[in-house]
Amino acid sequence: MSLLSSFTSADKELLKLSPFWVFHLVSGADGEIDSKETKQFKDNLFDFTTKLFTDPEFTSHLLDAEISISILESVNANFAEMESAINRYSNDYLDHLQKVGSFVDSNLTKNEAQLFKQIMVNLAVNIADSSGGWKFLKNNISKLEAQSIIQLKKAIKYREPFQMPF
Repeated sequence: MSLLSSFTSADKELLKLSPFWVFHLVSGADGEIDSKETKQFKDNLFDFTTKLFTDPEFTSHLLDAEISISILESVNANFAEMESAINRYSNDYLDHLQKVGSFVDSNLTKNEAQLFKQIMVNLAVNIADSSGGWKFLKNNISKLEAQSIIQLKKAIKYREPFQMPF
């Protein structure tokens, strides 16, 4: 089990900015970030943290979730600070996410890394599905957003492990 406290401040910032890079990559795929996508992003940051703590289907993965929970809690607590920190970086979200993928593969256990990546992919899918169509059609993900999700998966070297309960 890895401990977030053992990482440098630059490494922690890289991890904390990951959800924002995912958000911008997917929500900006069509050239416009709308309010539904922004709301979904903020809601998911909160919901993922609380569900990782409380969902009985997920308790077997709780030890592996410590890093992810810490990151999401920190992002929730310091949302405005993280939003402004993203301005210090280029808009090459895929490049940043490739660095994140390599970092988690090198510094987290296999299960921790896969769980962190799963959360990033779930976040991307939920953001993409939050707008752009009629909810009763079941899939609001545009082709551009779907391509962004595929690019995200490649960038972070994501493999489909298990389905998270949310």
